[in-house]
Amino acid sequence: SFSAFGPTDDGRIKPDVVASGLDVYSSIASSFSSYGFYNGTSMAAASVTGSTALLHQLQDELLPGVVMHSSTLKGLLIHTAEEMGISPGPDYQFGWGLLNIKEAADLVQLNVGNGGKNIREGIILDGESLIIPVQTGSVVSDLKITLCWTDPPGISTDPVLNSRESKLV
Repeated sequence: SFSAFGPTDDGRIKPDVVASGLDVYSSIASSFSSYGFYNGTSMAAASVTGSTALLHQLQDELLPGVVMHSSTLKGLLIHTAEEMGISPGPDYQFGWGLLNIKEAADLVQLNVGNGGKNIREGIILDGESLIIPVQTGSVVSDLKITLCWTDPPGISTDPVLNSRESKLV
């Protein structure tokens, strides 16, 4: 109830994912061995930052020298997030859900183990198509696909309070 959430003024869904920021047991500055409970995005942001650094480390240990694109990391976090809120799908309070770094790490390991069938990176130019065959077993369950990309930088505009002008490129 005390955290900011979307939508953005131009309609984009934010946040993309959420993390625990309530009653987080964390180190404090009063001494080298002091801890306390804190709330807020400062606690959640540290958790997400450390978790994503660990995913990069895992990727480097499994595939030395192969660095995930930022869009791949975003897709991985979104794809493995746990649904939150009262309705399925992304929303303006929880984004695509609660960060689940264990699921993300498991997917990275599965992807390495099966020759890269779960996570694909590449470039699709304007007007091009990409077809990815999908095989299912005898029991078909829900198929979940997450597509993310990195837009080219937009053109800076003068700051305007509550501008509805789209920032998407």
